[in-house]
Amino acid sequence: MPLTLPQSQAITELALQLVDWLPGSSAWGSYTFATAAAETGVTEFWAGGSKKPALTQLLELTYERRSDRFCPLVLTIVRHGLSRRQQQGDGVQRREIEDLNALLGRLSFKIPELWDRSFLDSLAAPEPERPAEPEPERRARRPDPRSAMPALHDRFLALYAAADRAKAGRDFEPLLDDLFTAWGLAPSRSYRVTGEEIDNSFVLDGDTYLLEAKWIAEKTQVATLYTFRQKVAGKSAYTRGLFIAVEGFTADAIAALGTGLEHRIILLDGAHLMRVLTGAVALPELLRLAARHLEQYGEPLLPHKRLAELG
Repeated sequence: MPLTLPQSQAITELALQLVDWLPGSSAWGSYTFATAAAETGVTEFWAGGSKKPALTQLLELTYERRSDRFCPLVLTIVRHGLSRRQQQGDGVQRREIEDLNALLGRLSFKIPELWDRSFLDSLAAPEPERPAEPEPERRARRPDPRSAMPALHDRFLALYAAADRAKAGRDFEPLLDDLFTAWGLAPSRSYRVTGEEIDNSFVLDGDTYLLEAKWIAEKTQVATLYTFRQKVAGKSAYTRGLFIAVEGFTADAIAALGTGLEHRIILLDGAHLMRVLTGAVALPELLRLAARHLEQYGEPLLPHKRLAELG
């Protein structure tokens, strides 16, 4: 049975909490997530590659298909992660285990070893927080990203109505740059590497995405997506891609991108963008849902019906 949205969210948070406890792979014989999967009998659920999505998939599939191995898997990761972090001088704090127990509770699990009082008492407690020193008023509070959306929405509509479509296409790039900046995604404007030009890049949850955007009269064709896929594939094994085409994509282009090489590119169209610009959804949450849909179903274009999950 597919995961419910609360279950999916809890597992995502669990993966984010555990992702730095062990390496995904090691050429030096270190204990890894792959080792933990093999030790608990769920090797087939470890896909390898980028560590965070691989760990999320491992936890999801174990929860869905081998629920009897879920707690042993988590306990194995924690046991070896405790040792590894202690060796690195980064001891686990009590609050981290308590947060872990809360996440497991949301999944209707309880691991007695992680509730053991003597174990919890042996862990370091966080130091009391010191009163924050007053900051200059100009840095006191980061503006709500949604407050920037009305102006960006008006700019988008003005570009939509512009008679000079070539200029509108060029002005679309700085609009996207301002949009990603508003949501704190650290965009990098158009830049060149040997033999190619990248429209933009940004960072989400520690993952770097290359960004390409098209605003042309017709739907984006398969050849354009193939070219972008080569740009992404030519970077590191962890680089992802986002392609935004305001007028959408041909069915052939979507189908072609969903086959062949490792799936690392998500697609959004103008309707997705309007949801963000009207304040209906937060851009980071939209991107997370699109990436999750790609990882779960191998479909690069997020169906609009799934946007209901974001409210």
